[in-house]
Amino acid sequence: MIKISRGKEDNRCFIYAFQKSFVSLTEKGFSFSYTLPENNEGMLLIQFVGPFQIEIERDKWLVTAIYLFPLNVNKPPSIKRVGIERLIFITSQCKENISGIMPRFWYPDMYLNDAEFVSDKIAEYYEQIEWLMRNENSSILYDMLKKTGKDFMRTIM
Repeated sequence: MIKISRGKEDNRCFIYAFQKSFVSLTEKGFSFSYTLPENNEGMLLIQFVGPFQIEIERDKWLVTAIYLFPLNVNKPPSIKRVGIERLIFITSQCKENISGIMPRFWYPDMYLNDAEFVSDKIAEYYEQIEWLMRNENSSILYDMLKKTGKDFMRTIM
C-alpha cells in the first residue's frame, strides 16, 4: 500500500481516479476540467461538460458530493443540481437507491474503485440521464424529483 499524504498529492490521486474512470464520457465529447482548492475557496471541483454537466465537489474535510444538471437551465444552483443518488433512483424507475452503497472517497487507495462505481452507474443509466438532462425535458426531471422525494427517503430507511 502506498502512503499518500492529504493535500496536493491526495488531490492529484482523486482527480486522476475520476479522469481515468470517466474516459467513456470524454469519448462521448464531454470536456474535463478541474479547479484546485487553493484557487476555489478550499473546494476541489472536477467538471465534465457535454450534453449535461457533472460536478464532483470535495471540500477541505474531504466530503465529496456528485451533482448532475442540465445545461442552460435558469434555476439557482441549489435547485438545478441533482445529486447522483436521486438521479439514479429516478432513472431506475425508483428501484435502485445507491445512497447506502455510494462511496465516500475517504481512502486514496480506493479512489479508482470508487470512481469506477460512479462511472458504471452513470454508464448503466446514461440514455435515461441524457434524455432527462435535455433542456426540453428538464421540467420532467424536476417534476419527477418532486414526485419521488418521499419514495426516495423511504428506501433509505
